[in-house]
Amino acid sequence: TLLDRTKIKAGVPVPLRDGSLVDIPGYQLRIRLANSPATAGEEIVEAEELAEIPSYFYVPPPSSPVLTNLIEDRAAIALWSGGVTSLKVADIIEETADAKTFRLVGEKPLLFSYRPGQFVTLLLTIDGEYIERSYSISSSPSRPHVLELTVKRVPGGRVSNWLCDHVMLGERLTIKGPAGKFSCFDCPASKMLFIGAGSGITPMMSMSRWIVDTTADVDVKFLVSFKSPADIIFRKELELISARHACFRVAVTLTSAWPGRTESWIGLTGRFDKSMIHALVPDLDQRHVFLCGPEPFAAEVRRILQELGFDQAKLHSESFGSSRVAGGGKRVPKPLALSEPRHRVHFIKSDRTVETDETVTLLELAEAHGIEMDYACRTGSCAECEVSFTGTLSEKPEFEKDRRRKENGIAFACCSVAFSDLEVEA
Repeated sequence: TLLDRTKIKAGVPVPLRDGSLVDIPGYQLRIRLANSPATAGEEIVEAEELAEIPSYFYVPPPSSPVLTNLIEDRAAIALWSGGVTSLKVADIIEETADAKTFRLVGEKPLLFSYRPGQFVTLLLTIDGEYIERSYSISSSPSRPHVLELTVKRVPGGRVSNWLCDHVMLGERLTIKGPAGKFSCFDCPASKMLFIGAGSGITPMMSMSRWIVDTTADVDVKFLVSFKSPADIIFRKELELISARHACFRVAVTLTSAWPGRTESWIGLTGRFDKSMIHALVPDLDQRHVFLCGPEPFAAEVRRILQELGFDQAKLHSESFGSSRVAGGGKRVPKPLALSEPRHRVHFIKSDRTVETDETVTLLELAEAHGIEMDYACRTGSCAECEVSFTGTLSEKPEFEKDRRRKENGIAFACCSVAFSDLEVEA
């Protein structure tokens, strides 16, 4: 520390006068004392001794990367809670032999705000073709500096396989969102049951991380099914969560024999059935159930819950796990092969009246005739394609329970078909 350009000893008191100049690295303090004139010749002394002061007093120290997201500066960090943005791949985690987690951060420090369980849509160009694909967010908003997407290879999966094969550290990905209603935020329950299989674990992992990070007063049972030990996504973290949180219990069952059986397994085996669910969750009727996985798996679990007398109003499901098909940038009209009976649908905003049957969804009908309609997931999860209507229509069974919305003339175009002539606000 310098006082009037002179080095002073640590711990030794020195007098201050009006106009005194204190130098510490990166800062200058000018002392002002009321009703005391400045000392004559001050500027000459400063000018004469300036050359003797080390340069580091006026050169700010290099900023540390770990300081860029300081909590004290959080108000200065941009917040992403929706829209389109470009993100950088900061890390790639090999979860299993065929699943990777892509850890994304902002081009500049960025905080992410979303509901655990929601998804985002990747806007990609692959081999010159514009493609959109939606993936569940596997990270939690309780860790807001990163956004993570866990992608599993699937046979013939053009986008999933391309991501796993071609996306490298430092590359940029464009996303839009968040979207989706599959979230524990919309369910004020003190007891929950998560049931998943394969990559369907990803939205439930986001909810799980939120619950344990915030020590929410929720009792959770998490039942998840995989083929073999090598296929268990987030295995170590699930074990850690179960070990460190008394109100969170994880049970994993394996459904296939694995070649060579190089790893022993003393846990559950076989598909979920009534006896297994009843043994693991004896208080099933007290819980809200969140279900996500391949459709055959989800259909079987729904059947089991129905046989167990579970209240279907407390069942929340995500149709296609972590990956959803969203159309490309160009919505090209495509012909439809209609069956009987037929109905007429008038799209009010577009002022178009077209024919349909009782199998074609309103979204497919609009696409077939080049009528613009917003959408993202095509599974009834995001509500982007919500439209007003008058007439009679039918939705997929999992959405029929939301009768109040339908009675008020609101439907999801991606999973609704006409059962009479309709007027649609699109």
